[in-house]
Amino acid sequence: MSVSGWGLGMAIISGTVLILCLHLLKTHLQKYLGESGMVAAYLLCGIRMLVPVQLAVPVAILPYKAPFDAPSENQIGCLTVVIILWSVVDAILLTLFGERYLTTSRRLSRLGRENPMAAAILNRLLKGHSCGGKIQVLCCPEVKIPLGVGLFRRKILLPQKSYTQEELSMILCHEITHFRKGDLWIKFLVCVFCCLFWWNPASYLLQKDVEQLLELRCDRIVTRNLTQEEKAAYLSVLLEAVKRSAGRRENTFPFLGAQLFSTGRSAMTERFRAVMARPEPRKWWKVWASAFLVTCLVAVSVLLAGGSCDETLGQTVITVVNGAAPGEESTWAFDTEEGFVQLPEQEAQHWLESQGYEVQIETVG
Repeated sequence: MSVSGWGLGMAIISGTVLILCLHLLKTHLQKYLGESGMVAAYLLCGIRMLVPVQLAVPVAILPYKAPFDAPSENQIGCLTVVIILWSVVDAILLTLFGERYLTTSRRLSRLGRENPMAAAILNRLLKGHSCGGKIQVLCCPEVKIPLGVGLFRRKILLPQKSYTQEELSMILCHEITHFRKGDLWIKFLVCVFCCLFWWNPASYLLQKDVEQLLELRCDRIVTRNLTQEEKAAYLSVLLEAVKRSAGRRENTFPFLGAQLFSTGRSAMTERFRAVMARPEPRKWWKVWASAFLVTCLVAVSVLLAGGSCDETLGQTVITVVNGAAPGEESTWAFDTEEGFVQLPEQEAQHWLESQGYEVQIETVG
């Protein structure tokens, strides 16, 4: 396997197509794969875009004699310019995101004050359960929605309002579940992914769908053993958070961590329906069939990257040998999707191999 400009382009195109397919088939696939399976499928598509590998394609080198003039070596291709600009914008966006993430999380933690009742409930919920480290619960004046933050120093931030013990128990259980499932890490990596592919609308579609799937999974886990009345009480807590946040988007921090609810009427409606719906028994053959389908789609995208945009490229490369004097180094010349290439023999072999071709030299005559 190797990495080339062709492989990078195919990785981006195939990854984008896969994300769009998952989005269009989300309702059907989610029935069989579940929220965790769908999140894994989306992350697999993101990894496909980030790892532009391609399989080696055998190339037969058929030498013959003919003179050619070498093209100028000082020309910089448009692809190189695009990649440089892309990398510069990526660096700026990643720097801004990192600075905003650290500054906001530190400010909110500094403004937070401990809530004894919430801390007692948190300790009761964590008793006998491993959560991968200490979690602190704070009340923060700038927060209007319960929010879990911190990849290492984990905190649950609550608005400055009065909660009943039942409400606090449901809120804290929701945020603890996010920590246990590693959802904050997933959201953080997805934000980084959006910074890297800032120009691709599919990256934001992936971010939106993954965040909704994480909330649906969390809701199902929290309400799994609750009665219908207890589920209704849980949804009333979500509804109250929606009302409190109405018109206060400046007090929400979706980039920072896992919020109690996701914005958008359709997203909340989906969560309400999922909580109140009766769980259906899952047919495992359909689960494996759906997983196999997603895996095949990703595998096909990798195989396609091993080909080329030109039907002849990847099948036969005609080599031009200049000079017949003994010991004189030959020059290879061939056409590629990047244009005409003429290089010394050793450099030509390295170049072909770097583009994903397996060179096999055949002697003619």
